[in-house]
Amino acid sequence: MCLRVLLAGLGLLATVAADQAQEFAPGQVIDQVVTRADAKQSYAVYLPTTFSRTREWPVIFVFDPGARGRNAVERLRAAAERFGYIVAGSNNSRNGPIDPQYRAMVAMIGDLSQRVPLDSKRVYTAGMSGGARVALRRALISGKIRGVLAFSAGLPTGMELPSKVPFAFFGTAGKTDMNYAELKRLDSDLESRSATHRLAIFEGGHTWPPADVVMAGVEWLELDAMRGGVRPKDDALVGTLLAARVAALPAAPAPEHWQAVQAVARDFHGLADVSAYEKQAKELGATAEVKAWLKSDRKLIDREVEFLTGLDDAALAGDAAAMKQRVAAVPKLANGPDDSADRALARRVLTVFSSSARELVRAYFQQEDFEDAEIFLSALVAFDPADSRTPYDLSRARARLDDRTAALVDAVKAGYTNASQATAEPAFAKLREDAAFKALLAKMAQR
Repeated sequence: MCLRVLLAGLGLLATVAADQAQEFAPGQVIDQVVTRADAKQSYAVYLPTTFSRTREWPVIFVFDPGARGRNAVERLRAAAERFGYIVAGSNNSRNGPIDPQYRAMVAMIGDLSQRVPLDSKRVYTAGMSGGARVALRRALISGKIRGVLAFSAGLPTGMELPSKVPFAFFGTAGKTDMNYAELKRLDSDLESRSATHRLAIFEGGHTWPPADVVMAGVEWLELDAMRGGVRPKDDALVGTLLAARVAALPAAPAPEHWQAVQAVARDFHGLADVSAYEKQAKELGATAEVKAWLKSDRKLIDREVEFLTGLDDAALAGDAAAMKQRVAAVPKLANGPDDSADRALARRVLTVFSSSARELVRAYFQQEDFEDAEIFLSALVAFDPADSRTPYDLSRARARLDDRTAALVDAVKAGYTNASQATAEPAFAKLREDAAFKALLAKMAQR
């Protein structure tokens, strides 16, 4: 069944006359293709230079958390060119409510399928952060997605993995990514379901992965397609990819070597003779060192989840003292040795809490709930003492609560220098004739 018929059966396509088909220039990213069914929806698209209408093409529908279609497409452009994929990125889907994301996804898929010949057996979704959740939602709902590239996020809120996962999953996370623990747990759940999966960890935070990791993800999709019989086996390509992976195997430490060997054995099973790597992976997995690392890794993830759960509970209860107590040790851990697992955990916790707390603080200011804003900002100051913006916002909240003594003092000590913003801030209206306040403004201006 061709993709056009499949998607039409799902109610995703608008009827469009064949003579209205738009020709895309291969080898170029087109920033904005307006969908015929809805002029408010658009997407960026890339066709490989080898594109022709004489065959059907694999496609990756990709979602950026900020509705930046070109940015998403550019991330996959090199891999799409190398392996012959069409890539389309929505200009409407962004972090936020589900319904607009769904409309954007449906509009893009339906429109592109009317313009170019797509291979219904090789439809993939991808995305970063909230975009990864959109990609996974589509795969879980439709059951027709071959694979998902999930960068820095996992399952959408309220959704769970089925007992039999119908798609291949390639996930990535930075070592200091706020969703690191989530993706590690998701990878473990996929393993327990015998799903086709792989998780790539890289140096970095909550971001699109480096270009080589993105390329590795699409290489992995190619291998999966060959194993599944939806792409002709290419022995030369298999040999090239296998040789590169073997050459890149880390010699140490043992846990990393075991993970890499195990990945080679799994990824190339049925495509090349990897019996030696399967044996090596089994032997390494039985060693005391790898077993101890696995146990320690699970404990680390459990510890992170427990820490964040405790913070959430304290936040919901409005317990500033409990929040401060929990975060007191984080800055010290976050500045520990570069290779420390505790350092990476602390930085992830810092990122998660800072992100969620700042979002809540914005909402509290909009609602003029300055007491709750003060609670969260007090915890944030303890969390990241080097940040000058947080004590400034704390001074705004306290000024609204008629506490003049703390207004701006800590912010200026921390390095806040935006005197014009402080002068115009409505929260400081009562302080503008205060001599101490004027002195602080002068100090900011000097800096």
